[in-house]
Amino acid sequence: MKIKNFYDVDYAEMLDIQKKEVAEVVNGGENRILFPHFNHTMTMGRDFKDRDILVTENILKSLGIKLFGADRGGNITYHGPGQIVCYPVINLNYWKKDINLFIRSIENVIIRALAVAGVVSVKKKQLTGVWVKDKKIASIGVGFSKWVSYHGFSLNADPRLYYFSIMNPCGIKDAEYTSIKKETGKDFDIELLKGYIIDELERCFDKAAALAY
Repeated sequence: MKIKNFYDVDYAEMLDIQKKEVAEVVNGGENRILFPHFNHTMTMGRDFKDRDILVTENILKSLGIKLFGADRGGNITYHGPGQIVCYPVINLNYWKKDINLFIRSIENVIIRALAVAGVVSVKKKQLTGVWVKDKKIASIGVGFSKWVSYHGFSLNADPRLYYFSIMNPCGIKDAEYTSIKKETGKDFDIELLKGYIIDELERCFDKAAALAY
């Protein structure tokens, strides 16, 4: 897989970049993993409702948070410093055309990467994402073009968790979020964690990978 990092990128700019990357994969290009590094941003998926933002637009501006619509599943979520945002661009025509299996496999990837970082995490029935007991540590929202995936997931290494309290993240009222730092009490190298994620994504979505991952 190709690995690409995008530092200090604007979300709108990243949407255009994703379209180009997806088009290359649709046309036979190699699967790839994109890691955009955003400043304070909230993105609103197809299920977004105005009531899920709990503060005024002026407060968002004072906090330096930008709002963007996103052509992905899910509701509203936050991206920012201390968080890993990962967009796997995977051609499911060479894997399996099963969106639910794809999402469940992404959850497995995150759980395995977190285990290496010393955090025990789980999936929850009927709730997409990854959890540490009742606290959410990773959110997932994806889209597809001709069975090629785009958008992806965000994983909290050490973001300021306050930002999750001014919205109903993923549309879940009173949701509590956590991070690797909060769970372990230790700083964790984000680049090292990205390496674990890359290893797990490659293991899972390699064309010869077992579908039961």
